[in-house]
Amino acid sequence: MVGAGVLGRSAAFALAAEAPEARVALAGDPVGAGASRAAGAMLGVLGEVTPASPGTPHGRFRLDLAARASVMWPAWRERVRDAAGAAALASDGWGAGTHVLLNAVSSRLDDAAFTAIPRPRTSTASPART
Repeated sequence: MVGAGVLGRSAAFALAAEAPEARVALAGDPVGAGASRAAGAMLGVLGEVTPASPGTPHGRFRLDLAARASVMWPAWRERVRDAAGAAALASDGWGAGTHVLLNAVSSRLDDAAFTAIPRPRTSTASPART
């Protein structure tokens, strides 16, 4: 696997589970050194919604894919935690919800995107609340 962050490790975990005879190696900086740190706050279902998102095929696809991933997450999390056994953290923060904050120095683009977040919830499985 190229990358040792969240996605690289997840892909390696899934490959090793499906093909135990395969040799899986990770190549990349330690977790948190690359994209995992940068994208951590943007991986929620509604983290990158813009006013145009629901109006384009690509935007609707991304929203649908993110909503599907959020539905699949609990089972994936349990699979990883089961494999980790005693090494699994007692509390990993899951279940606390996702909070999207609008900072005090935002621009009009940020304001518009923040206002657009509740709109797609009618077409996805995401329970957005304002």
